[in-house]
Amino acid sequence: MRDVLTQAYQALVRRPITFFMAVLALAIGVAAFICVGALSEALVSRPIERIRSSTSPIPTIEVVLFSKDKPGSFVADKAGMLARQAMGKGTAILLSYRNLTPKSGRHPIQEACAYAVPSEFITFSSQEVQMERGRFLSPEDVRESRAVCVVSQDFVDRLGGEDVVGRPIRLGEFKYTVIGVADQLSRIGMADMDIMIPLSIARIHFRARPPDGVLAVIRTSPKKGAIEAEVSRIKDALARRKDEKVSFYVYSGWLEMLKVQESFVIVRFYFALLGTSLLAVGLLGLVGMLVANVSGRLREIGIHRALGATRLRQAVEVLIQAAFVGFLGGLLGIALGIVVVHVYSGTQGTNLVVTRFWMASALFSSLFTALLAGLLPARAAMQIAPIEALRG
Repeated sequence: MRDVLTQAYQALVRRPITFFMAVLALAIGVAAFICVGALSEALVSRPIERIRSSTSPIPTIEVVLFSKDKPGSFVADKAGMLARQAMGKGTAILLSYRNLTPKSGRHPIQEACAYAVPSEFITFSSQEVQMERGRFLSPEDVRESRAVCVVSQDFVDRLGGEDVVGRPIRLGEFKYTVIGVADQLSRIGMADMDIMIPLSIARIHFRARPPDGVLAVIRTSPKKGAIEAEVSRIKDALARRKDEKVSFYVYSGWLEMLKVQESFVIVRFYFALLGTSLLAVGLLGLVGMLVANVSGRLREIGIHRALGATRLRQAVEVLIQAAFVGFLGGLLGIALGIVVVHVYSGTQGTNLVVTRFWMASALFSSLFTALLAGLLPARAAMQIAPIEALRG
């Protein structure tokens, strides 16, 4: 094996200019592949991460019900009953109170939205909430009707960024003690969720003020097909129980995330295809170099064949040459691509990043392209007859 490697290396260095041009052509293709990969990360992977970070980590289906007319308590009660009938057991019913003007100390907020949540919702969402400070609501807070609340970090920022944990916040005529600040309450509820309070105390404090809407939440399977089937079933069930005074829409943030991921996977595939096609330049240059090497070594190959070298050994020599060029071209191309991405990011003020995935893919693609380019010259080397090569 050492002899094969030595002969393959010597065959390459005999034509240094041709060897260098083949490596350079392949490196340019790999560098273009790296640049396409960085662009793909910026246009595809990062948006997917942002969608994941803003979507509930729990696969759920949400049904929003609200009054077509002026809200009334009978609408909320009836809407909750409709939701439970349509969605089945395990449904958590949340009540929303919008257009509140909460106040903490001397810092009033013009508009905020509070959600009154039951213990069922707290149980299955508490493990998924990232708390910045303090703690999340507990089922005991609901059972004992405690006047406590959890607020979002966005809500705190609108208050001026001060630490509100342990301090009272006034919602209308009533005071609630802030027990925790969550990073994003919207991940486990609606996008406008600023404050979360126990459902039991909300029914006491806001009994004279009907809720503005009802949010019904139920856990579901994480699979796309199962969610789509369940969403369709819930829509049909609600349509059959349609009430003239209640409007509704059914939504699943998890399902939307899966759909977006699927579309981005297709886009990423096309980016990878584009990057691979750019390696065609290096492939053509490498084929030309290997064919030239085989043509210039006809007599040498004939001598080796006459001394007992097999056809397979000659083919392996050519493929080793191709792999060597592919490896060097891949490393050089990755380095060149990183430099290009870094310079472009610095001059344009963007934040393009070359990930390990794309570097590994580039090196693999470079080796694969090189071996593919070596198949034709390797076949030509196998077909060289010793006698004809010596005569030539």
